[in-house]
Amino acid sequence: MAENGTPFPTADFLREIPLFASLSVDEIALLNAASEMRHYHKDSLIFKAGDATSRVFFVCAGQVAEFINYDSCVEYIVKVRDKYDHIGLVGAFGAIPQPTTALALADSELLALPSELILNLAHHSASMMRMVNRELVNKLLSACKSLVSSVHMSAPGRLAFTLLRMSNKLNSSHEGALNITQKELASTAGMARQTASAILSTWNDLGYITTHRKRIIINHSSELMDIVIKDEIK
Repeated sequence: MAENGTPFPTADFLREIPLFASLSVDEIALLNAASEMRHYHKDSLIFKAGDATSRVFFVCAGQVAEFINYDSCVEYIVKVRDKYDHIGLVGAFGAIPQPTTALALADSELLALPSELILNLAHHSASMMRMVNRELVNKLLSACKSLVSSVHMSAPGRLAFTLLRMSNKLNSSHEGALNITQKELASTAGMARQTASAILSTWNDLGYITTHRKRIIINHSSELMDIVIKDEIK
């Protein structure tokens, strides 16, 4: 349901998803008929790594984080998903179990679509396949950049890079918010929580960000980008 109690405009929402931009009216109707709206409370598990990939989810409202596990004890946030973003597509296209764990960072509404239907449509749509290939390339580039940053960047540079990457602001001047704890952010950036907390406190005082309990608001992404760039050219 929409916020005012009216039925959620699923077909209109599907047309706004970049992955489906090239589909015909009939193809959108197929997706619409097979769709299922699911509601998740904050901190609810959507799926865990190793689960079957029978559904691909698209964020209608709220925010979702995808995690990977390292050494069975440390979790790293791979991506924070916002409206129109997909969750579980890589596993579906790779015909493999879910490679990540997905958790709702806020009360969220997700549109679930059968993986098989999306795959069938993609097999007949060069535009969809190009979109998926582009995303896979971007994932690879992001992983490479993360590896380089972990080796060569200072702690502030790594933390700024991680905040921008997770909030999809590396190529955008818009601001945004992350529903994430400082411990989770520090783990993802590869540093001690105390180190991350000290840096975040400084940025909070400077107005670059605003920190709340389990929430970080990016006020000036350009300032964080400057930190990353200056760190890279040292």
